Amino acid sequence: MDIFYKIRQCIDYQSLYALEDEFNKIGLTIQTTQKNRMILCKLVAGKPIANNVIEDFIFVGSYQQAETELSDRAVEKIIDFVGNNQGAPSKVENLARAWRNGLRMYGKTLFIANEDIEYVTDNLIIE
Repeated sequence: MDIFYKIRQCIDYQSLYALEDEFNKIGLTIQTTQKNRMILCKLVAGKPIANNVIEDFIFVGSYQQAETELSDRAVEKIIDFVGNNQGAPSKVENLARAWRNGLRMYGKTLFIANEDIEYVTDNLIIE
């Protein structure tokens, strides 16, 4: 079975997150950001790359929404990202983090610069 078939069979985000080993086989990984959002991103030399949204990574839900059903549009975009960014097999070199909500993720949470823009704009002090 290929990865595209498996992604199409996912009924919720939790099923998608469980494909981590399959993503590793094509040079991709699912990682957590500092705001507990999940991203699907490239793996280069065992390190997740999350510099540019769409080019290096895409957001794919959050821990709190793991049981949310995947929309057809989400599946389409995830398959597009995988098709455009798959590469050589790789695994994250960091040690595994503890299981969280039934999911096993690797390494530290990733900092995404654009992710905190909403927080900053909500807390501006204008005099």
